[in-house]
Amino acid sequence: SLGATPRSARSGGALLSSRSGGSGGPDSHRRGPDSARSAASEGWTSVVVLYVTSVSAVRVTAGRCQRVRQTLANLGVEFLERDISMATAYKDELARRVAATAAAKGKGDAITSAAAFSGEESEKEPKKPSSGKPPTSVGSSSGSSPSELVVPCLFVDDAFVGSGEALDLSAHDGSLNALLEERGRLGRARAEKDACLSCAGRRLVICDRCDGSMRWLLEDKKTGAVLGERRCPWCNEVGMQECRTCVPAFARTTGGRRGGR
Repeated sequence: SLGATPRSARSGGALLSSRSGGSGGPDSHRRGPDSARSAASEGWTSVVVLYVTSVSAVRVTAGRCQRVRQTLANLGVEFLERDISMATAYKDELARRVAATAAAKGKGDAITSAAAFSGEESEKEPKKPSSGKPPTSVGSSSGSSPSELVVPCLFVDDAFVGSGEALDLSAHDGSLNALLEERGRLGRARAEKDACLSCAGRRLVICDRCDGSMRWLLEDKKTGAVLGERRCPWCNEVGMQECRTCVPAFARTTGGRRGGR
């Protein structure tokens, strides 16, 4: 019979079967596709989600992400931060939401819709949003794809708000403040002293299955011989999981078989 143990735990003699049927197994979090989609759809309508990147190679983009993030924090907005450079699942999630927004608005809608996600800024200087009005995105009208997404990108109650330079400008001139106030989102964030004790407000924790190594050793339970190695199915590309304490179930991309719940 085969057993699987985290690579980092092998020296300590721990032996956890990857096929065990207990409540902690990867399949225990899986649900039917219809119920999962329904729960996720309902969940997104009650949260603020900011997509960013932590890659600082492009300083302009990194700076915009930081400014919008800090603006939300200063306004006391409770939001989920999704770093698309840390997990492919976040990038794919953003692509799906952008596509859904574009489809809902239709091909003939104005460029201020999600169709603006082309990955390239408009050659013309974007129009600065007027104070007190919802921000809009600026770009070309070509279709969106995971490689063409623009960050920072903000969704409020599952509605696209803005992205890229337009979102950065709206955070600067106060129009983003006005929109969030209208939606009743200001001052709802936890105080720093009340941050989640499990992740300190970071929303991510080291995988409790592989201790961040992202590797599992397949062993023979009888002889203890190592038969092979596989990728840990419970964590993302950097050995992290979403915090189960403060990240709602519908927004988790880890904890099951690479995306199960």
